[in-house]
Amino acid sequence: MVDAARDEESFARLRELLAQRRTILGLAGEDGGDGHVASGDELQAVLAGLQNRPPLVKSGGRMVPRTMQHLRQDLLAHLRQFSPGGQPPRLAAQHRDTLDLVGMLFEHLGKEVPLGGHAEKLLTRLQVPLLRVALSDPSFFTQRAHPARRLLNTLVETAANWIDSSDGEADPTLVEKMRLLVDRVLNEYTGDLGLFEQLLGDLDRHMSMLARKAESAERRHVEAAQGRERLQTARMRASAAIAERLAGARVAPLVRTMLEQAWTDALALSILRHGEDSRAYRERLAIAERLVKPGAAEDKEELRREIERGLGQVGLHDADAAQVAQRVVEGAAANDDEAPASQTELALRLKQRQRLGEELSVPAPAPTAAVQATLDLEEKRMLERLKTLPFGTWFEFVRSPGGETVRRKLAWYSTLTGRCLFVNQRGARCDERSLDQLARDMRSGAARLVPAEQESLIDRAWNAITAALRQFAGRSAVPAQGGAGA
Repeated sequence: MVDAARDEESFARLRELLAQRRTILGLAGEDGGDGHVASGDELQAVLAGLQNRPPLVKSGGRMVPRTMQHLRQDLLAHLRQFSPGGQPPRLAAQHRDTLDLVGMLFEHLGKEVPLGGHAEKLLTRLQVPLLRVALSDPSFFTQRAHPARRLLNTLVETAANWIDSSDGEADPTLVEKMRLLVDRVLNEYTGDLGLFEQLLGDLDRHMSMLARKAESAERRHVEAAQGRERLQTARMRASAAIAERLAGARVAPLVRTMLEQAWTDALALSILRHGEDSRAYRERLAIAERLVKPGAAEDKEELRREIERGLGQVGLHDADAAQVAQRVVEGAAANDDEAPASQTELALRLKQRQRLGEELSVPAPAPTAAVQATLDLEEKRMLERLKTLPFGTWFEFVRSPGGETVRRKLAWYSTLTGRCLFVNQRGARCDERSLDQLARDMRSGAARLVPAEQESLIDRAWNAITAALRQFAGRSAVPAQGGAGA
């Protein structure tokens, strides 16, 4: 009883604000005068007939989405059937206020979703059933947990975030799910709010399943990015070790190519698997040293076997690995240019082979020091701010001259290389860019942080509507429960 009384009081305050707004705008007598005042049952009967009609109207020679003003006109036109003696139909004050508030809600929500997207279409289709709910139950305006309000919020947010913001074609399964849910509202709603609870539970279960899939996909992309990071770091360390040993040395071209290509990969693989302090890494580094500076008492057969085994582990076919191992051991021992054509051919094969992890590679960003040198002062400040952001932060990017935006989640970034991984709502990798490019985009306005929302889309709409009504009424405050349903 206390909650019901509080809801009635909140709705009464909303109506008071509406009345003051009408007075200021000179609309106080808008629905006054003579005529038949339609009853609640008459309103519900007319709206029930309109509920399944296509939500389109003809305007300017073409079909356009129906607005709440169009719906109001249709409603009054159909109410004439209940007016005795041809009297013009009128709305009772509370019904008129309800219609105005629902109209404000849908107008505000329409501005929050992409124009022409699925969310906007869902809103248009839900106008009639949600108006019927509000007419029969004013707590729709004041209770955050109202089932119809929650379903409306979930449907619109899901359409806006999961479908309208998708890359390329939207998930057809989700699109169909949303369509069927709205169809059920239109076909089955006759006043029972339990329908909204049932549909909300159905949608929540479906979205929980999609969220789990998105989290799994995102986790795979993050793990892959971290794997590439470890591989790149290992390869850099291995390359530096080989370069140090080749510095100033005179070795056969095939030996140099093998060390700088395949054997660098073999060293990197040892770092990844065992670490730089491991025996396996030290042994392979020693093989490189033996090839650069072969000893007179070199056990060539044992050296050949170790090289062949290492080359096989980084993807060389058995025959190629055997030939290369044989040639580099002979070349290292004799330091001659015997069979140059054969050595040239083997060197070409080494250069053409797929490098370790190459199938997962992406363009590397510029080195950090060089990056920071190209940023201006504000961009450097932005870069430092970006480095403090947690994984999971959402960004909005402008992707067209017309200002069309798309949302991306920063799933991971590397402070070592400056590489960022972004995913969409479904957890799919969208693109990888560097932190410095992100800082530039933030500075230029091509990207911005999406603030973490503490309120639902519907709650934000009601807060904005209430604030606008307060402004019209010249009031500085209204208790939180009123209008916004706080």
